[in-house]
Amino acid sequence: MRAMTKHLQVAGAAIAVGALLTACGGGSKDEEEYVAKYMTGTAVSGGPMAMAKIEVLCTTGKLASTQADTQGNWQIDISKEKAPCAIHAKGMDGVSHYSLATDVVSNVNVTTLTDLALANAIAAAPDVWWHNIQTRPESLKNLNKGKIDGAAKLMPKSLGHPDLSAMNPVTGLFKAGDGGVLDKSQQAVLNAVLASGIDYRDVLNTATSTKMTLPPAFVAAYQAAYRGTLGTDQSTPPDTDSGKCVFHAMADTIPC
Repeated sequence: MRAMTKHLQVAGAAIAVGALLTACGGGSKDEEEYVAKYMTGTAVSGGPMAMAKIEVLCTTGKLASTQADTQGNWQIDISKEKAPCAIHAKGMDGVSHYSLATDVVSNVNVTTLTDLALANAIAAAPDVWWHNIQTRPESLKNLNKGKIDGAAKLMPKSLGHPDLSAMNPVTGLFKAGDGGVLDKSQQAVLNAVLASGIDYRDVLNTATSTKMTLPPAFVAAYQAAYRGTLGTDQSTPPDTDSGKCVFHAMADTIPC
């Protein structure tokens, strides 16, 4: 009888310890894994994409959304998601940009620069890819940090802009109008489309090539636009012929 009583006491103590460990964070792997996780980022298209709709789709296939603030900054809780994750930012003017996160807890920019990097990483137009993964989110598993980082590393040579080599256009921290390399570069892409007269979709299509070989006229316009924006207003200049601003593949026009 004493042996039985002692056995029950030991078992009871083990249960109590187990309960205490669970309460202190010693629960199941799933319980530990799904603590609050936030992805943050900045959506910029020339200027901040104020109040833009931000959509995030990860490998689980559940679409999460939030709204950027007036400076294009956003944050979204994706606690139960698994990377990689696709990001779509749609401005109130209809302009869209795309990006990719290879870690759920990370900073992710959504700009013209991320459009270019993504187009190369996925070898497809970002808007078409975004549409397709709505029904095939598991295909995101084919993407990894190496692919998107590799695409980002091609950009300095493709654009003839060595300064970009010190920055990651996808994850590098910046703000619209801060005058830094990423801010001036994303603006220069928009201005180059306007100056060169090359359709933005055509630029993105050429970015899908293995070495991201962009149209020479676009590259020359980008370099001139970047030099021309140094120390000046970062807003998109108007097209005096049409009264509109730069044509964008994902929208009719960007209003001035």
